Amino acid sequence: FGGRVIGIFKVRPEVIRLRTANDIPVAWHETAHALEKAVFGYPKGGPWKKPNVDTRIQGELTKLGKDLYGNRKPSGGYKREGFAEFLRIWGTNPGEAATKAPTFSKWFESEFLGTKKAIREALEAARDETGRWQDMGSYERYRASKVDPASLRSRAIDLWRKVTSKDARMTQMVDAAHPLDVLATEVEKNLGRHLNIT
Repeated sequence: FGGRVIGIFKVRPEVIRLRTANDIPVAWHETAHALEKAVFGYPKGGPWKKPNVDTRIQGELTKLGKDLYGNRKPSGGYKREGFAEFLRIWGTNPGEAATKAPTFSKWFESEFLGTKKAIREALEAARDETGRWQDMGSYERYRASKVDPASLRSRAIDLWRKVTSKDARMTQMVDAAHPLDVLATEVEKNLGRHLNIT
């Protein structure tokens, strides 16, 4: 992270990083960038133009992007950041999303989520969880985030025992040989005959 960056979606490795753990609004924003890549790829300039969306929607996304970045144009463009901001608001304060971008909100609900059932279900489940998290209150959020060091230690010891057991070592050997088996199968297919194993 550099400067004032509080979250980032790394496009090539497809990784989201947050400066602060449990920063739910930033997680929503960065998830929008990942969602955009998963659905549209990552075209230069973004997908938020015709024929995907009309000029009115583009205007709403640009405004959301400018509200976030001001005159400092983001590298992905205002519309790309506007989409990320829209999803952040949609996930953390749904009523506000329809107020800030009414045309895009309708398009998002009907055209985008209406045609992508699995994405709709995942986003709605995440929004429900976000609502529960917000409704917990700060003390309960603190308790839910706290990690008991003793339980972490005992889980680490249990994991170590599992990965160093005889069964785990056998599984590792079989898994390590799998690529060789795949290679041998492909070679046999290309040669048209079985390999002699000696």
